[in-house]
Amino acid sequence: MKITTVDTHTEGQATRIIVSGLEPLGGATMDERRREFRFRYDRLRTALVGEPRGHAGMLACALIDPCSPDADFGVLFMHNAGYLDVAGHAVMGVATALFETEIIDAEGDSGAVVFETPAGLVHATVCLDGGRVRSVTVRGVPAWIGLLGASLEVPGHGEIIVDAGYGGSHFVWAWAEHLGVELEPGNMPAVLAAGRAVLDAANERLAVRHPETGERVALQVATILDAPHHELPALRNVHVWGPSQFDRSPGASGASARLAVMHARGEILTGDEVVVESPITHGLFRARVVEETRVGARSAVITEVTGTAHVTGLHDFVFDADDRLNEGFLVGDAPADQGVEEEQEEPEEPEGASAE
Repeated sequence: MKITTVDTHTEGQATRIIVSGLEPLGGATMDERRREFRFRYDRLRTALVGEPRGHAGMLACALIDPCSPDADFGVLFMHNAGYLDVAGHAVMGVATALFETEIIDAEGDSGAVVFETPAGLVHATVCLDGGRVRSVTVRGVPAWIGLLGASLEVPGHGEIIVDAGYGGSHFVWAWAEHLGVELEPGNMPAVLAAGRAVLDAANERLAVRHPETGERVALQVATILDAPHHELPALRNVHVWGPSQFDRSPGASGASARLAVMHARGEILTGDEVVVESPITHGLFRARVVEETRVGARSAVITEVTGTAHVTGLHDFVFDADDRLNEGFLVGDAPADQGVEEEQEEPEEPEGASAE
C-alpha cells in the first residue's frame, strides 16, 4: 500500500494531507463516510500521525469525494486520539496545498475552493502572488454559544468559570490565571495537563446541548485563554484537543467559536477585526464576524478567519507488512488506537450557567 501526502504547516501547526492512495468511501453523508474511513483506515490514521512517520502534535486530513454538489472536495480531519469535525488551520493548509501543487489551477491573484466537512460546507479564498498562496481566508460554519459563565470543579485546580461553544468543533474555554498556568512555550506540559483536566471535567459535569436537536454534545477542545499582547479586541490562546496534542497555530475554528461569545457579550461588533495570537509560535490570525444568523432557536454568527500556511513536503509513504510498528506508536499516555469517542453519561444541568 502506498499513500501520497502533501505536508503543510499553518503558523507552526503541522497538517499531513492524504491526496491519493485511498479507495472511494461509501455513504450519503460526510458522517457516514467518516465512519467508513474509521472502520477501514483507522490504522492508517495512527500510522501517519504517530511515530515513526509523524509525531504527537500532528494533525492529518484525507481528501475524499464530496457528497454535496456544491463542494469541490470532501475533507476528513483526524489526530492522535480520533477525529474532529473541522479544523480551520488545516483548511488553510489544504487550500494552500491544492493551489501550490497545482491540483487546482491558479489564475490571477485569487482563487476559491469549497470543502465539505462533517460540520458542513467551509469556504476558502486564497490570495495569490505569482502562483504562491500568500494568505487564506476561511468562512466557516455558523458558530454558536453552548454555555456562558458555567461553574466547573476541575480536579487539582478548584472551581473555575468556563464558557462553551461551537465553531466547527465543540470548545470549552478557561482562563490561564484561574488554572495557575502561564501560556509560554516552555510551560506547555503544565498547560497541556490543565487543558486535559478542564476538558475531562467539562465532559463529565457540563451538559452542552445542540440548539437544533437538544442532544448533549461531547466537548472536543479545551482552550486556555490569556491576556493578549495586541490591542483589544484580541485573543491569545492555546487549544488542547488530544493526548499530548495542542495547537501551535492561533486556531481558526476556535477563533470562530470565541467570536460568537465576544459578539454576544458586546465586546465586538459585526465587522470588527480581532487579532488572534499563538503564544507558541507568535503567529497571528485575523478574524471577524461577517454575518449574524440562527441555529435552531439560538443566535449564531458567521465568521471569516485569515492566516498563512506553507507546504513543507511531498511524501510517498509505504507500509511494509513485516514492520511490527506499521501502525505507528506514541510515547507517553497517548493511545495510538483510540479512534472512537466514548459516549458520555448524561450529567446534571450545571448551576449558575446560562445559554444564549
